[in-house]
Amino acid sequence: MMYMFADTTVFNQPINFDCSRVTTLDSMFRRASSFNSPLNLTNTQAVTNAQYMFDQAEFNQPITFRTDSLSNSAAMFVFAYKFNQPVNWLNMSQVTDASSMELASSISPSTSLPIT
Repeated sequence: MMYMFADTTVFNQPINFDCSRVTTLDSMFRRASSFNSPLNLTNTQAVTNAQYMFDQAEFNQPITFRTDSLSNSAAMFVFAYKFNQPVNWLNMSQVTDASSMELASSISPSTSLPIT
């Protein structure tokens, strides 16, 4: 699903995907200037890479993300200025790179990642 909706300017439909065979969501909504609909990605346990997923996107919806295998979430919300919703992370134990994940976004400290 890498770059699937990247750079879209008119797409704004709710998304419901079974991600049971997906390993990367890298840049999926990068620079998506009009997407702001509910996002339901189920069975995300196999995803290992979500870097730049919402980079510069206009997205601002709550997210629940099962992250059993996620190791790279670097810059996931970088420059996503409008995003300020709750993020429900389920199992962040495998994340090794969360660098610049929230850089220049509106994510509040209460939604920040509990990564040490």
